[in-house]
Amino acid sequence: MTTAPQPPPPPLLPKGDQQQQPPSSATGAHHHPPISRDGGPPNVLATRDAFGSTALHFASVLNAADVVRVLIQAGIDPTARNNDGRTAAELTTDTALRDFLRERESRLRAHVAAYSRVRKRQEAAAAEAAAAASGGGGGRKNAASSARPGSSVVKRRAR
Repeated sequence: MTTAPQPPPPPLLPKGDQQQQPPSSATGAHHHPPISRDGGPPNVLATRDAFGSTALHFASVLNAADVVRVLIQAGIDPTARNNDGRTAAELTTDTALRDFLRERESRLRAHVAAYSRVRKRQEAAAAEAAAAASGGGGGRKNAASSARPGSSVVKRRAR
């Protein structure tokens, strides 16, 4: 006995409508998934419930280490806090899972700090290049304007 092929499941978000609003919760609040930075579809894994919890928070409460690892590999933020201000690491009772989450939090914070330092250096270099290109402030100062009191450089008087 053969059965007819089953139609594919509907997509999570309809094609062409990446900004579709999810239905309201019973309280009337809308919980929208964050829009990705690259302009792509929203990260539905980072969607929060009415209490601000993500899938990672739920997996941590359940001590579901395999699920936590998959979510981390998928790019979910381990530093995300729920409405009570708690991270996933603070919600688990599994010591090994807590250590894993804290290590991932630490790695992410270090990465963000390093990225911030690099961006600041790039912005400073770009500002310096723009000032040099426009001829303002970035070039050599004349000797008279850079002389300190008591130095050997003396300002010339206009005659």
